[in-house]
Amino acid sequence: MNERDESRLRDMLVESQRVQRFVAGKTQTEFEGDEVLVYAVLHAIVLIGEAASQVSDEIQQKHPEIKWRDITGMRNWIIHNYRRVSLEISWHTAKVNTSELIAQLDAIFSAE
Repeated sequence: MNERDESRLRDMLVESQRVQRFVAGKTQTEFEGDEVLVYAVLHAIVLIGEAASQVSDEIQQKHPEIKWRDITGMRNWIIHNYRRVSLEISWHTAKVNTSELIAQLDAIFSAE
């Protein structure tokens, strides 16, 4: 794997871990009621999507288990439709999807 891809994948991992720390021990109601937490989580999700968009096609094809389109699509939705971001979907992304992504990225780095 080239340095650029490794760096972008590492960024995705770090930001996913950050999201997990942000929402640890929180309920969806607490999340939705905390403006700063929502802002921080959405920002991290945008960074994950931006990093994913810069991973080479070769690596994306080699790792179809990662939902590249969904990740970049979420980033695009937040950036371009920021007034209509669903906090319910954002919560699911933070609690479930980032956890899955961490496991997938850990597996990639373990195999390298």
